[in-house]
Amino acid sequence: LTATRDREVVGFAFLEPERFTNGRWNLRAIRIVPERQNAVVGTALVRDLEDCLRVAGGRILIVETMSAPDQDGARLLRT
Repeated sequence: LTATRDREVVGFAFLEPERFTNGRWNLRAIRIVPERQNAVVGTALVRDLEDCLRVAGGRILIVETMSAPDQDGARLLRT
């Protein structure tokens, strides 16, 4: 999936079915350009991703994170 604003790609999500399972999907990558983070782009992208999974019969979405320092933004909740 891609997220666009003003005809410019500002984010994407890549997922695939988990092998040898039924209805399980694995989110392999998600990225929002820094200038658009905290601007509801990621929220909209995840909502669209969830809608696509429902249509495809998805039951479970696996999301793994890394502990590398450059991935802190992916793990931290912002309020």
